Amino acid sequence: EKACTVVVTQHVFGAGLEGRVIEIGFGTGLNVPHYPDAVQSVAGVEPSPRSVKIARGRLAASRVPVEIVGLDGQRLDQPDASFDHALCTWTLCTIPDPRAALFEISRVLKDGGVLHFVEHGLAPGELVLAMRVAPSGAMASVRAAALDSGFQRTSTRPGT
Repeated sequence: EKACTVVVTQHVFGAGLEGRVIEIGFGTGLNVPHYPDAVQSVAGVEPSPRSVKIARGRLAASRVPVEIVGLDGQRLDQPDASFDHALCTWTLCTIPDPRAALFEISRVLKDGGVLHFVEHGLAPGELVLAMRVAPSGAMASVRAAALDSGFQRTSTRPGT
């Protein structure tokens, strides 16, 4: 767990996460204490009311305003180009159609926006895939789905 926290905080949050952020798979709010100072607000997408209830304490302690805005990462009820960055940690493997979710994330990101995500790796020997990708305008793995959904890879950091 500690190794995962280091990967997330150093390589996902420490990679320019700022402005208006949409977090897909908000869960119980485990990421809330790690939002950088440059984050102005977070719109959380979480299908589990129980998880949101568990997150109440973290939300109350957060210096960043967080609003739960939806239940389904595959259908975001948000305007086009409305977020500076998107955050998705350990979530795409739980979404029935991750390709649809990635298309939606691309749609709600502003030009130049970045999707910061950590996901389980599928390649041999790759336990964790930490990736930052930016929308460009182009499914065996999350990486292929991201590229197919209009993102281009800007950096990858495999964990051990």
